[in-house]
Amino acid sequence: MSGSEDRLQACQHVIGTECPTLLGEVWKSYGAWGSVLCGSADFGWNDRLGLMTTSFELAHKYGPAQEGGSNQGIDTPVFQSFVVIILMIWWMSVFTEWRDLIDWWVILLFIPIEKPGVSAYHRAHDDHLEVTAMPINVKAFTILLNLLPRTLVGVTVAFVGTDFLITSDSYLDLILNSVALAFLIEIDEMLFAALMSQHEKEDIEICGSIEVKHQCFGFFDTLVFNFPTPLLRAAMLISLCVGFIVNAYSKKDGKYDMGYALACLCHAEGDFCMTAQYLGGHATLASSK
Repeated sequence: MSGSEDRLQACQHVIGTECPTLLGEVWKSYGAWGSVLCGSADFGWNDRLGLMTTSFELAHKYGPAQEGGSNQGIDTPVFQSFVVIILMIWWMSVFTEWRDLIDWWVILLFIPIEKPGVSAYHRAHDDHLEVTAMPINVKAFTILLNLLPRTLVGVTVAFVGTDFLITSDSYLDLILNSVALAFLIEIDEMLFAALMSQHEKEDIEICGSIEVKHQCFGFFDTLVFNFPTPLLRAAMLISLCVGFIVNAYSKKDGKYDMGYALACLCHAEGDFCMTAQYLGGHATLASSK
């Protein structure tokens, strides 16, 4: 019997007999997780190692390209840059929604309350509708049943959508997920188009801008006119998106840790993988220092 056959039989004995005996149900659970998580298997020749290897789809995608991972994997600068661009597009949509929310909060908090006997709006000769006040019950109804839920949804969807995009591990998934989020934030427009009557839609179209006044607004006007706010917003947008990416990759149980875990679970490789150490004859782990 050749030496390669001896090694093959020894490896089969370890995996098929010793590991289930020593680890019991834990070993079975790892096998079940691997069959679900690792994806399809690809068999081929590894020039770097000089032998035939089995590469699993997801582990290959999460592995560093310089160590045999995919050239289009999540660890490549091109993919990470693409994620940042998609996040920037998403957060531009979020900022647009948040600015609308801020405008409505300002309007509802500072618009005058309707006085008895004085109409809250008037219609000009050209059918231009101008709102100058609002009944207190309409204010409360709008805040409690419209603006407050919309604010909660807007803030929640912003961060949940960010996690949804960051967890994507391919270009196709990123594009599909971004389209799904774009559809999600347009739901309120679709509800308006589908449920409101034509008369109400026409009133909205001819309604002019609602203006409110307060002494504190002058301070904010000074900031807007004297500081390069577009540059500040752009810098904040870029910093926010880059920060999300850095955190998603570097945090505990982040994408880098997931790559190490998949390499161990699917490929039985890695300096911190007990399976690799055991199969290599060294049942110790490398120091984390």
